[in-house]
Amino acid sequence: MKLINVILTGMLALSAFSCNVEKSWIDKDNVRQKAKNAAGITELANDAVAYATREGSRYFVADTLHDQAMKARFSKYGYRYDKVTVTFQGQDTCVFCDNLDSTVIFRTLTLRGIIETVYDFAVNKRTFKDDGPYGATVVFHHVSGRIYYRRQPFPMM
Repeated sequence: MKLINVILTGMLALSAFSCNVEKSWIDKDNVRQKAKNAAGITELANDAVAYATREGSRYFVADTLHDQAMKARFSKYGYRYDKVTVTFQGQDTCVFCDNLDSTVIFRTLTLRGIIETVYDFAVNKRTFKDDGPYGATVVFHHVSGRIYYRRQPFPMM
């Protein structure tokens, strides 16, 4: 009986450890992909700011755009079904808040949590710490230039 408990405890610990390793590997791979597509992300962020300014809409889903060329650009970089948030003069300056000032956030929902690409278009360049004091569940990495990667769990988890 003790042997079975030891084996089950070991398997549970191994599965919990492997899940964290897998998330870490996925985060590194996502950061690499976003760094590779940094010019495209910057172009999409500029399009999103122009759209939000023109339409007066702070939130939109890329797939619902009427501009077919713009929709194609979002699709090309994998953001076709993402929710896009453009924040002007937001109140928050913390990196895990939804209303981070002067940013475009491309939000994707996955089984691993909420994965976001954050483009900072503030006039004054800011820096944020990677994996700073944002809580044990939030992952935040600098990708390149003004692009950041953030992963957080679903609010209910």
